Amino acid sequence: YAPSIRREYNEMVRLRRVWAPHIRRCRPLIPLFRQVALAMGYPTALVYGFSLHESHCDTTAVSYDDGVGAFQLTHVNWKLHVMPLERIVRRSIDWQHSSLDAALVSMMHLAVSEWYFANRGLGILGYNMSFGAIRGYIARWRASNPGVQDTPTLGEITPLMSCVVGGDSPRCPRDYVARVLAAMLYAHRELRHRRQVPLPAFFRVSSLPGANPANDPR
Repeated sequence: YAPSIRREYNEMVRLRRVWAPHIRRCRPLIPLFRQVALAMGYPTALVYGFSLHESHCDTTAVSYDDGVGAFQLTHVNWKLHVMPLERIVRRSIDWQHSSLDAALVSMMHLAVSEWYFANRGLGILGYNMSFGAIRGYIARWRASNPGVQDTPTLGEITPLMSCVVGGDSPRCPRDYVARVLAAMLYAHRELRHRRQVPLPAFFRVSSLPGANPANDPR
């Protein structure tokens, strides 16, 4: 999957003038990203990168599939995503009107997805598509690899995913995680005021900000 991440990030670097206004829009939200990252135990670059990818940090964004806000929330599960947060923060959560609460619910959605699949990459994928659809791809992969019960890697199951090109709602779920991880790296370098330079041909995916739970803040 590393070549996909490299391709997406290097394309962002090539088009950095196009991304510049989005980065400027993100900057006022950095304190919010830091606050949410601290509350949820994620790197700030992960929270920032999700918002950068999902909406270009536009808190007023509404997508064709009814995603709203900076993190493009769609189907919020009250029992899984909201109630646990209310117990943690000891107050009611108003994700539809509060940018902070929307960000908290978004990261809870990611945390639930990651817990369900016991995998950061599949957890990120689960932010974008239904758990049932991902289970279906895993089942298809296992059917073509009889006797193997291990969870497939992103590089193994994403080739099974088809893209919808053209029309009102083009989608390509196979590229989703690569684009989010690329945005996280872009955000990481912005936070540290580092130049955005292309990724080399050989790098470790686990070294990317947000890619490896072992590197999350403790």
